[in-house]
Amino acid sequence: MSICLKLATYCDLSEPISTRRLGIIIEPKIFDATISYASYLRDVKSEGIVESYEIAEKTIPSDMLVLLEIGDAAWTECRKLAEYLSRKSAEVLVGPKNERLSYDLEREVKLRAPLSKPKSIRDFMCFKSHMENAYRRLGLSIPEIWFEIPAYFRASPYNVIGPSDEIQWPSLTEKLDFEFEFAAYIGKKGRDIDRKNASEYIAGFSLFNDVSARDRQRVQMQVSLGPGKGKDFDTGKILGPYIVTPDEVDFKNVQCFVRFNGEEVSRGGASDMQFSWEELIEYISQDETIYPGEVFGSGTIGNGSSIEFDRWLKPGDILELEASGFGKLRNKISEPQNRKLWRSKY
Repeated sequence: MSICLKLATYCDLSEPISTRRLGIIIEPKIFDATISYASYLRDVKSEGIVESYEIAEKTIPSDMLVLLEIGDAAWTECRKLAEYLSRKSAEVLVGPKNERLSYDLEREVKLRAPLSKPKSIRDFMCFKSHMENAYRRLGLSIPEIWFEIPAYFRASPYNVIGPSDEIQWPSLTEKLDFEFEFAAYIGKKGRDIDRKNASEYIAGFSLFNDVSARDRQRVQMQVSLGPGKGKDFDTGKILGPYIVTPDEVDFKNVQCFVRFNGEEVSRGGASDMQFSWEELIEYISQDETIYPGEVFGSGTIGNGSSIEFDRWLKPGDILELEASGFGKLRNKISEPQNRKLWRSKY
C-alpha cells in the first residue's frame, strides 16, 4: 500500500522557538526525518553510527530548502523512510545515539511554514468561480484576457508565517480579507519547460493564505501597477501545515472549509482551475529559469475570500482554512495597532 508522504518543518516545543527541523508525518506522530533516516541506515543498511549520520545529513537534511535543492533522490529516500516508519510506528524507535525520534503531532510540536523564506512567490488567479463571485460583487465582468494568460503578481518571501502563527492586522487597512489558495513547491531547476513535462518540476503542494487589505488594494490598483501595500505587510503570507507529494493529490475531489471562530462560513473546491499547474510552469519558465524552493500560488478558490460573501474578518478572530488531505491553517488575527506612518488620506 502506498504511503501518503507529508513533510513538515517543525520545532519541538521543549526547544527554542527558532529551531527548525524536517519532519515526516505518520499520523498521529511526526518523526525527525534526518535522525530517523540515520536509524533506518543502521537498521536496514547496517551502516556504522558515524557513517549513518553523515549519509543522513547529505541525503535527508534538516532544512526543507536544501531537500528541495537535492531533488528527486532525496524524495525517493523520504518515501522509503516513510514506509519504514509506518511499519515500525507501533515500536518505540530511537536514533543511533538513543535520541528521541517521534513526537505527538498535536501536543508536542509547533509546525512552521514548510519554507520560512521561499526563493520567490508568484501568485496567480486561476479559479473561475472566485473570479465570477468577486467581479459580480464589484459590478464587473471578468476581463477576456484572463481566459488567455495566467496573470500573476510577485509577493515578498519575507512575509511568510506558519499554520498557527498570529496574523498582524496591518495599520493601513480597515478591511482585512483572507484568500484560500494552494501552493506548489518547485523542486527542480528548468527553463522553457513544455507543459507535457512540467509535472516533474513540482515537489509537492500545501495550503496558502494570501492575506489582503482590500481597501488598500483597491486604491493601489487604480494606477495599474499591482496590489502593492494591499498585500505587502508582515505575516501576510501563510504556508502549511505540510507539503504533500503530487502523487497523493487529486484537486478535483478536494473539499475546502472556511471557519471563523469555529463557525463554518463557507466551503468550496479546487476543480475549476482555468490553467493547470503544468501550464503555469510552462508560462513562467518561458525565457526564465525557475529554481527549487520557488512557490507558485493558485489564486483564490471559489467561496475562498470575504469579498465573495461579504463577511469580513475582525480583530481577535480565529481563521481556519482546511482542505481534505492538506490539513489546516489556524491563525488568530491580532488587534490593530495605531502606528500609521503614511499621513495622506490614502
